[in-house]
Amino acid sequence: MRKIYILLNLVCILSLIACQENAKKTGTSSEKTEVNTKNNETNIVDFEDNQTQTDFKYYLALQEQLVASHTEKSNAIAEEYIQNAINKDTEVFEIYQAVSNASDIEAMREHFFKLSIVLEQEIDKQLNSGTIYKINCPMAFNNGGGFWFSKSEEVLNPYFGDKMLRCGSVMATLKK
Repeated sequence: MRKIYILLNLVCILSLIACQENAKKTGTSSEKTEVNTKNNETNIVDFEDNQTQTDFKYYLALQEQLVASHTEKSNAIAEEYIQNAINKDTEVFEIYQAVSNASDIEAMREHFFKLSIVLEQEIDKQLNSGTIYKINCPMAFNNGGGFWFSKSEEVLNPYFGDKMLRCGSVMATLKK
């Protein structure tokens, strides 16, 4: 009977330790996201065109949710874009429709990469002031690579989320 009591105590102690470690990891991850959000607020980016301004605002919101691997919130951002879109006859609008219809995070990440490609020229041509970083992850999409845009140099990978949060490097800086 005493052996069972000791064994149960040991299991309880190990469970508590595991829960504390998991809580520490979760706290660190959300702390990093908050830091990124604060950095984004200090770097004000302005575009010559209202459509590009709107597109980039929703792009950053979607990116943040993909970093956090939030499927439902990613869907919600896509739905909000669809509801508020100025021009519904664009490739950007079609990509947001695809994101809103996607049910898994990996499909959303593929659509986000397409969105990055489509917005690349628009962002480059319409940037009026501020700094945007083009960040590349060479391991995304089965080592084919993928890039995204950010208002911060800090790498928070939307293609892997917490699996490889810091995978990537700044490959270009767009500044005006």
